[in-house]
Amino acid sequence: KIRTILFLLLTSSLIMILVELRLISEERMQLRTLAQNLEKEKVETLYNSLKNQVNPHFLFNSLSVLSSLIYIDTQKADDFIQHFSKIYRYALELNDKKWVTLEEELNFISSYLFLQEIRLGKHFSVQQKIIDSDKKLFLPPLSLQLVIENVLKHNIVSKEHPMKIQIISENQQLKIKNSLQLKKTNTLESTGIGLKNLKSKYEYLGKKKPQFIQTQNEYISILPLIENNN
Repeated sequence: KIRTILFLLLTSSLIMILVELRLISEERMQLRTLAQNLEKEKVETLYNSLKNQVNPHFLFNSLSVLSSLIYIDTQKADDFIQHFSKIYRYALELNDKKWVTLEEELNFISSYLFLQEIRLGKHFSVQQKIIDSDKKLFLPPLSLQLVIENVLKHNIVSKEHPMKIQIISENQQLKIKNSLQLKKTNTLESTGIGLKNLKSKYEYLGKKKPQFIQTQNEYISILPLIENNN
């Protein structure tokens, strides 16, 4: 009888322990799901914050260029407005997009480069060497524009120091190379919030970070291209 009672007690205890473990496991799963949802909301908030920091900066720079151009050449100013409208329309369409294809970004950047060529003339040139298959890969929107904008912001562009930029795709990466001719007030450490935002975009979206490399004569920005935007 004692053995039977002990057996029943042991069995009951084991059953209770298993039930408790099951409840604990379910609670942990619920907490993990809640944590993941909160983290996702945090990422969404941070990403939107980053996106909102980029667009006003881009708009301000473009309007500054237009305001100076309109007194110099009205025809060029009109062309500028036409391309600017395409650029801003593209920016407005990005509200719900975390990724765009490289092809979309290149189509957009052609208008952006047109504006810079109007402003800088023969002192500014861009060469592109893009693999067709890479055009279907993805990257965060406005990434390419942000890199080029950073180049123009921190480097001298003049008759004596023309700016040459190369945009090359290889090994599922987009490389942007530019002549290194930093303004006296600028150093590699002072490249500003733009590139930090770009790094943060990739980080919050869970992808490889971009790289920025300075050599003696050039600056190289490397943007990972993503196969699947999901």
